[in-house]
Amino acid sequence: PAAKQCVIDCPSGWFADNSTWTCVQTCPTYPSYYADIASGICVSHCRFELNLFAYDVNRTCLDTCPANYYADIFTRRCLINCLLEPSTYQFVNGTDRTCNLTCPIGYFADNSTRNCVTGCPSTPNYFADWLSRTCVTLCP
Repeated sequence: PAAKQCVIDCPSGWFADNSTWTCVQTCPTYPSYYADIASGICVSHCRFELNLFAYDVNRTCLDTCPANYYADIFTRRCLINCLLEPSTYQFVNGTDRTCNLTCPIGYFADNSTRNCVTGCPSTPNYFADWLSRTCVTLCP
């Protein structure tokens, strides 16, 4: 804060940056830190036990990713698209807006759209494989 005084806790809207021992309004981008609103501290990883996700736009930990973002349960980040590695895309579960390696029970992985769907598309001619929970062109 502007008063330049020693405090035990940072004021509301400010976060403790333990790398510089100062209160900041935005956590530093290098090293990569995020504002943990619950604790009032800049953290390197959002807390898994609280089911929080890192949101790069405003450097905060969120319990729900904003509209047009998906919650990646593996990296604990809010992503614009579900990309695990440069060549490996995950499936989007549209109901809870999460990125998944496989689709939940009752859904099928549609490789053409990378979405989890309740019914496979008829064009092209896809079939629902209940065992693998994927849309296939040929039944196994």
